[in-house]
Amino acid sequence: MRTTGQQYLTDTGPMGILAISKDRSRLLVVELKRGRANDSVVGQIQCYMGYVQEAPLESGQSVQGVIIAKRMT
Repeated sequence: MRTTGQQYLTDTGPMGILAISKDRSRLLVVELKRGRANDSVVGQIQCYMGYVQEAPLESGQSVQGVIIAKRMT
């Protein structure tokens, strides 16, 4: 996985933020939206989480996702 500034380039597009817990047991995919977030954003973050499960996830690690938006539709 390559990084570009704050974004990670994946097979499904640029991921906003990929964070890891201090104990390295959990990875967190963060999707930031300036305005509204609709149902397609849920699918988008699920794709990113699936990518993380396939690529950088190590044995014993889990992945979670969060959407941060001004409003949900």
